[in-house]
Amino acid sequence: MAEFRGEIYGCRGPASRLGSKASGITVRANTWRVQVEVEMHLQRAGEKDERRTVSVIARPYNGSGALITLFEGTEAQLIAKIERAGRAATRRFAAQRGI
Repeated sequence: MAEFRGEIYGCRGPASRLGSKASGITVRANTWRVQVEVEMHLQRAGEKDERRTVSVIARPYNGSGALITLFEGTEAQLIAKIERAGRAATRRFAAQRGI
């Protein structure tokens, strides 16, 4: 059964791939200069204790240069980070408009 789903859209139309609990999923997108990679896996800490882990990395596409980890943690940590960023953006927007 699929635990993860990846989608791409391009000139040949959409395509999707599934990842299982055992395989996880890795999605890569690149230009001629940079590659961004998202990996999602299921980490088991016990018989019933599972958590989804996410890593987002960027690197030069030509293979030379440093790899940069943009995010690494659990799905819950990523959701919390996105929510914090959304609240911060709302505050900045309100401050700019004097609200």
